[in-house]
Amino acid sequence: MANIINGGLMHLYQIIPWIGSLALEILLVFAALRNNIHKRFPVFFAYIAFDITRAVVLPAILYATPTTYNYFYAYWLSVPIEYTLTFLIILEVFAYIFEPTSAIQNG
Repeated sequence: MANIINGGLMHLYQIIPWIGSLALEILLVFAALRNNIHKRFPVFFAYIAFDITRAVVLPAILYATPTTYNYFYAYWLSVPIEYTLTFLIILEVFAYIFEPTSAIQNG
């Protein structure tokens, strides 16, 4: 890790927000598991799990092979997955918001 900071790939002011967002996403996963939200919103849960995985794997690829195009390809291969999951989250939220309820059906 010292090589990343001292080698110029990442500075400390770049690592702190990255670790902070990663920690908050991990807390979100644990909260979703504890409250069974992952059953109600499985695509959102999958997106958060994917984002955590990507936030760990991409810097590891960059650190392991900084002079190759591995990071470039890994990043751009992950973008379509991210966009697909984002679109599916929108569909999931719309299905949740507009799901028929007994009050609407009886009224």
